[in-house]
Amino acid sequence: MTTQCHRVILDVGSNVESAGVRVRVVGYVREAPSLAEGETAFAQSEHVRRWAADAGHHLIATCQDGRDPTQPLGRDGFRALLDIARSGSADALVVSDLSVLSPDKVMQEIMLDHVRGLGLTIVSTNEAD
Repeated sequence: MTTQCHRVILDVGSNVESAGVRVRVVGYVREAPSLAEGETAFAQSEHVRRWAADAGHHLIATCQDGRDPTQPLGRDGFRALLDIARSGSADALVVSDLSVLSPDKVMQEIMLDHVRGLGLTIVSTNEAD
């Protein structure tokens, strides 16, 4: 993959930006309903993996949700991510783009607030986020 990953910290002053601190990160990817609506889960996971490697952080897991249109709320991967956060095993969530959480901005904010409430810093590898 030749796309350069960028880091954007959404929580100011987090330990993710601290020099020399190795952070435990969990990635989250979601298969888009079609290729016209977003990157494949594989491409998203490569952005996450590359960001963690370039930043010197430890990627402990990547949680994935599929694109089953009949189950829009069947987010087993996101629930697994929340379980990891509750267990205290991760310090940050990394996504390739905030739209991976949801294409709906209001739902994105709800999800971001929930993740922050569990103590995770949110990182997007997309410079536009």
